[in-house]
Amino acid sequence: MRECPLCGHEFPKLERGERPDGEAGETDELGQFELTEIDLFNQSPFRWEDLFDDGLVLCASSFEAWAIACEYRGLWHAIGGAEQRGIVHLGMSDKLAAIASADDWLRQHGDSESAGKAKRWLYEPMSDKQMGYLPYWREVPAERRPTKYRAACLLTWKFNERGIRTKLLDATRGLPVPIAA
Repeated sequence: MRECPLCGHEFPKLERGERPDGEAGETDELGQFELTEIDLFNQSPFRWEDLFDDGLVLCASSFEAWAIACEYRGLWHAIGGAEQRGIVHLGMSDKLAAIASADDWLRQHGDSESAGKAKRWLYEPMSDKQMGYLPYWREVPAERRPTKYRAACLLTWKFNERGIRTKLLDATRGLPVPIAA
């Protein structure tokens, strides 16, 4: 790319052998290389939930912190929340980078010992208290209700949605609105 899609910075065109710093000298040419996609979901100590089953809002939570990667206005955003830090917009980029940033936040501020994806409580049925906050699920047969962990992620969204939306609006203020195809 010659122009940054986020800030509009134009990168100068370099002639073959020219260095970006303007200094004279040899440049290293990159030969063959292979890109490897790291499976962040399997590598993460936290369980990531697709909140609305559309792949556009992903959430992971621990007792002390949470993280969300979501698509908004054509970009992926990483947003984190923690008791002592409040809600923080961590950055915007592509989906993989946003998930990686959100996962890094949760690794720094969350507790994978008590809320790691291998913990048994994550897979237990949602509690009556959770159902009190998510009354829609009372009408759903018990075998189709979310787990305690999924309910915790849905509640994270419910309780923080206003702050998350505010961070998304602040982060994208001034960016061009994408045109739908």
